Amino acid sequence: MARERHVYPTDEISHIWMHQSKADARNPQGNLFFEGKTIYSYRTSYPLAEHVENAKGEKAILLRAGPAFSVTTAGHLSLVRHAIPSSAIVFEVPNVRATYQWAEPGIDHATNLDYFVEQSKEALAKAQKSRKYGLDTLSKAFDYEDQALKYAAFFEIPTGAWGRFSFLPQGEELDALQAKLREREERAEAVDKVRRAKQEAKWAEESRIRALKAEEQIELWKQGNPHAHVPWGSPTMLRVKGDEVETSKGARVPVEHARRILRLVRIAVAKGQDIIPTSQLESTIGYYKVDRIESSGTLHAGCHVIAYDEIERIAPALESLQEVA
Repeated sequence: MARERHVYPTDEISHIWMHQSKADARNPQGNLFFEGKTIYSYRTSYPLAEHVENAKGEKAILLRAGPAFSVTTAGHLSLVRHAIPSSAIVFEVPNVRATYQWAEPGIDHATNLDYFVEQSKEALAKAQKSRKYGLDTLSKAFDYEDQALKYAAFFEIPTGAWGRFSFLPQGEELDALQAKLREREERAEAVDKVRRAKQEAKWAEESRIRALKAEEQIELWKQGNPHAHVPWGSPTMLRVKGDEVETSKGARVPVEHARRILRLVRIAVAKGQDIIPTSQLESTIGYYKVDRIESSGTLHAGCHVIAYDEIERIAPALESLQEVA
């Protein structure tokens, strides 16, 4: 006689539980399993869902609400959710069943009804503050009331003159709130439309510049175009922006420091000999250290190798800034 199978792939466990075709089953890791009507993640103190039946014999599923305690459990809950057919009656509640030895058998209906009330209050508060999705969030606040009433009716829980959702606006108050939220959403959409137009224009400009030849890119970068990039492998370029000199590699140094190094570069060229700065003042430019200056005027500073012609190209701008100062 063949042994009864109890271990199945993780993706299959929730479907077997849903159809109740076996009394129990688990995945190979043992962290998703069901026993009878209840399916668990990791341990029996953390039920994910349970098949329930009311006094009339009607069937429903209680699905655990709220954040999962781990990514794996969140995945388990997602598997369970997707295994439930759309035709099923489902209540998402914090208490799926009593799971502790000291608890009375059955479901804590009071906790579950409190949950619907609190979630409705939170949704209403968010709707009143919402900039963009207020109407949808307001609708959720009323959905929680609807779920609470259906839950109470399913389990035949007497509510009497139940006024626990009296905080929800009605009549003219509701109309006024909906009008306010609608106006707020229209205003937000207008702002977003302008923002999108600006972003799309920026993307179009970036795309246009990317399509340019390397020489054109470099020229635009020198002119200070924020969308231009010096192509990879190009010689190090310089440009003056405000009171700083910026390199095409992204380094920035004060104009004052750049002028000081410019004098050293010109001395090296005039004397026809390399200069290796020794003093702190001569060897420092911004946060960087000048390693050496060749007799040709080429500057070496870490990963930066800057040709003499490029240095002299921005010299007039440096000198004009000095005159202004």
